[in-house]
Amino acid sequence: MKRITQVLALITFIGTLYVNYLSNTGEINNETMASVSRQYFTLFTPAGYAFSIWGMIYLGQALFLIKMCADIFKTNDENELPQKFGFYFIAINLLNTIWVFMWLNHYTGLSVIVMFLLLICLLAILFIEQINTSKAPLKQYIFVRWPFSLYLGWIIAASIANTAAYLIKIGYSGAPLSMTIWTYVMIAVALIVYLFMLWKRNTDVLALVGIWALVAIGVARYHQVDEISWFAFACAIILFVNIAVHRYKINKNKASVRARSDH
Repeated sequence: MKRITQVLALITFIGTLYVNYLSNTGEINNETMASVSRQYFTLFTPAGYAFSIWGMIYLGQALFLIKMCADIFKTNDENELPQKFGFYFIAINLLNTIWVFMWLNHYTGLSVIVMFLLLICLLAILFIEQINTSKAPLKQYIFVRWPFSLYLGWIIAASIANTAAYLIKIGYSGAPLSMTIWTYVMIAVALIVYLFMLWKRNTDVLALVGIWALVAIGVARYHQVDEISWFAFACAIILFVNIAVHRYKINKNKASVRARSDH
């Protein structure tokens, strides 16, 4: 069963990479990710450069896959990663692929559902495996914790953006609130979620992705809707300060523990 899981993980990951490549060529429904995004423009949409983070996300997933499949031709059962993460990793790849087809074929409502299922799978990995709530060896941080924290951090912002795009598609005006006010609300919700994950799950990497997303929103709205731009920048600064304070407290606690052990 372990080997089957490893093979499926490899196949679905390669398939995800290929479909995402196609998504930017116009081969699927004569659309690209950017062309569809422009049709459902929202003030929450980040600057185009922000999506380059997918390169880092896929690099992290590749590192995890290498670690999970390192013993694919061996018979030992020492590798627990397939059993612990295999189902979720395969599900994440499949959901990612399905989302691309939903988005490019303008099934925006279904794409929201798929996006939230992807979010749930990533949250399951973080909560069930207790990622970032306990100290871990460097290898586990590099091959497991960092990749999934990075992925989840971006999907949090993407879920909000996807939902906003769907509301635009169905013609929801947000009345009596304006689009600007709703964008304030969405940015504030994103900030609250990132702060919660930072302080409750010690997810520094996830919070850093939050800064990346918020700054990209600010850059996109700069000289368009300046008040939203500055609000996004302010939220990014708030998140940065919280990361710094959080890291300071963790380091202080570590120093206290070492001092007590020395005595």
